[in-house]
Amino acid sequence: MNTKPELPGSTSVAGHEPRSLELSPAQKRLRQALHEKDPSIALWYEGALWTLSDGQPPDRMAQAAHGFREVMEKLPRRVDLPQEEEHVSASGGQNLKGKVQGLSQAYARLKRIKGDGRLLKRAWDKFVEELEAFFQWFTSQRPSRREAARRAFRNLDPHPLSLPEALEDRNLNEWAEMHEFFELTSHHTLSPSSDKFAHWQRVLETFLLERLVPRTFEDEQAIDSLVQRAVKP
Repeated sequence: MNTKPELPGSTSVAGHEPRSLELSPAQKRLRQALHEKDPSIALWYEGALWTLSDGQPPDRMAQAAHGFREVMEKLPRRVDLPQEEEHVSASGGQNLKGKVQGLSQAYARLKRIKGDGRLLKRAWDKFVEELEAFFQWFTSQRPSRREAARRAFRNLDPHPLSLPEALEDRNLNEWAEMHEFFELTSHHTLSPSSDKFAHWQRVLETFLLERLVPRTFEDEQAIDSLVQRAVKP
């Protein structure tokens, strides 16, 4: 039995007739691009669109905001972490206890040293090295949301040259601003108007499309199509 999520053209609920979800061409491309990264993320995105398209739920903006926030939180880690490497992250929680215990033992040894200043300094320097190694490991296993987004955007960038740091930071700040809006809305801290919600939805969709489906690729496909038609007898 195949349980892998698929891209539906309509959704049915028990006791209700299925209805079509009207998507713009850009939303269809984005949904497909998200599906190629992770079918679950595409379904969260589509679920948010379904919620917004239904005029009945009075809390639909908060519910849709939750879906968009899930997309924003899960997608960077999915892009940064290839599927064959997921087992490394999954084992991180198991390794954390052992690494903390190792630091605790090193600290206990440090506390037992009395009197000899040189020996104490060597032990302290060694402990600091172990601390730095631990923090590096912890960051690699559990990057901050901003760092995860930075890695993901770099992986998605089709250009061989890296973005200037100032431009990269501006993109990250915009990403953080979008996340804050959807998070506060999902928690009912914000009660935005429909127009303001639609604005941030468009900002998010455009931001994701520019990185998941770069326009340069679309232009190349269009040029190839024109060339093929031109050379046909």
